[in-house]
Amino acid sequence: MATSPTHEFKKLNDLLSQSFNNIKHDVRELNARMDTLRGHLDKISTDSLHTQLGAQQRIFLAHQETLNYLSERIKKLEERKIPEQALRLDPTIGASKAFTASLEESNVAKLKETTAPYSIYNIPQGQVRITKVNFQSNGGREHLNGEWVEVTGFGGIDLTGYTLHDKGKKHTFKFPQEFKIFGPTKIFTGKGKNTNSKLYWKHHRQVWNDDHDVATLRDAAKNAVSQVLSEKVHNFKILK
Repeated sequence: MATSPTHEFKKLNDLLSQSFNNIKHDVRELNARMDTLRGHLDKISTDSLHTQLGAQQRIFLAHQETLNYLSERIKKLEERKIPEQALRLDPTIGASKAFTASLEESNVAKLKETTAPYSIYNIPQGQVRITKVNFQSNGGREHLNGEWVEVTGFGGIDLTGYTLHDKGKKHTFKFPQEFKIFGPTKIFTGKGKNTNSKLYWKHHRQVWNDDHDVATLRDAAKNAVSQVLSEKVHNFKILK
């Protein structure tokens, strides 16, 4: 059965909105860093200051470009227009009389009443879920960040006390104190610098089994709030 254009439209809208929110937080963080650098003018040399500010400015401009692009895309989606990418996903849209590149408001309202497109990112406010995993690092200890688990929640939920562990609790990741989640966040096995959307376990060896493993997310009260199974045959299965 062909994927419905409304389903693809909803998925794309969700992903764009989540990316938009993550980039907004990254831009705020970059602004804060630049303010800090300006505050330490007297403590560092002019050349060093220019080098650091230049690097931060380039990153900031790249994020700003992406932010502007996503803002434009979300604006179009809010106008109920299916983007070209969605048209490519379902080649039958062009020949369909029921769906056109620009859906009428009445048709959209009717579809909302009769259909409920599924998306792994349709998560109730105040809840957190495991949305994706990759248990194969494809390179062993040299590429530990090839292993990751994506956890998603919206609205700035405080994950203090939350944990993520493998099958049998051989390895347990503890979320940083006062870490708040604003969308999809990946927990990588290896080393790196934590951001709003990336956290690093800083483990020295692989955590997840390549063939199959179970990832369990527990809240501060140690209740299992989300659990998934990943294996080569049945790729990804939500257990809870």
